[in-house]
Amino acid sequence: MANLTPEQRDATIRAMVDSLAQRLQNEPNDLEGWLKLSRSYGVLGESDKAVEALSHAATLAPDRTDIQLDYASALLQTTPETAALPPAFDETLARVRAKEPGNLAMLYFDGLGAVRAGKPAEARKLWSQVLAALPADAPQRAQLERQINALPAE
Repeated sequence: MANLTPEQRDATIRAMVDSLAQRLQNEPNDLEGWLKLSRSYGVLGESDKAVEALSHAATLAPDRTDIQLDYASALLQTTPETAALPPAFDETLARVRAKEPGNLAMLYFDGLGAVRAGKPAEARKLWSQVLAALPADAPQRAQLERQINALPAE
């Protein structure tokens, strides 16, 4: 690959990704393959295809909270801030909640969902739980405190 021109390298990468996508049509239960395809599409800047591949992985591994949270994050990143989050977002967080009700990432994402749904009090409650669980020296504390303080009063 090092000896290829940028155009040749791009074409080679595209062919590899297309080959993986085709293989997964014949082997739809290959969890690691779907995860790899999602990452590959992400590198190529094809976020919709990356989310779609991650959706397959999340379906194959409903008990893997890491995959569920990656999928929820991808849905957040690809849904415009002014748009409602898709039902898959809530469904995904419900799977995490059932498995790990105190998962901090899930609580944070739930708070983001509440903000987008126009429920600042709910977001404040959820994010306050996250804040209480973070160590005093956690770098995320200051950002989370800013987000909580920026929520409108009800």
